[in-house]
Amino acid sequence: MDIQALGMLSNITAIEQKQNVNTIEGDINVEKDFYGTLREQQINCVKEDIYNKFHIDVGAANGYFECYIPSDVLYKMNTDTALRQKVYDMLADYSSDKFKLTMQTLNPPVKKCTLVFDDNGEIVATLEPDVGGEKAISERSKNTEKVRIMNASDIKSLLQNDMQEMIKKIEVQGVMAMEYKKKSIYK
Repeated sequence: MDIQALGMLSNITAIEQKQNVNTIEGDINVEKDFYGTLREQQINCVKEDIYNKFHIDVGAANGYFECYIPSDVLYKMNTDTALRQKVYDMLADYSSDKFKLTMQTLNPPVKKCTLVFDDNGEIVATLEPDVGGEKAISERSKNTEKVRIMNASDIKSLLQNDMQEMIKKIEVQGVMAMEYKKKSIYK
């Protein structure tokens, strides 16, 4: 009977050890969940602060102005004051009245402005032109001249033509200079 009691005791200690391991694993999972929740809460605090200061809703598409900041950058902004200041300075520039006025006066008008931040807090701004709005503005405008929208290939072709003309003029000037030297030497 003592042997049976010893076997039961060893089973009880094995069950207790397994329960302790399960408890530790459960504690680790709870800790991971807590970390994720805390991280998300800190990111939301930074987003709310940006909205309160600049009236920019980070990550939301509102049609005219969009701003995307990676969650890692938002999280780093809680502890890295230099990164926070860098992002805030850029957001201040893009949310200023001067920038908004500039956006309204561009031709073609801007349909949407999108700000995208990278992991270092650097910004890329893209402006999507509203070509349909250009016609409406030009019809209302007092100036009857048409504004020509040039794409990159048009600009390259103009520059290419100008460069070729300039090269031809340099060649002619070089030939003229050489002729002048020959004449002055042999005179």
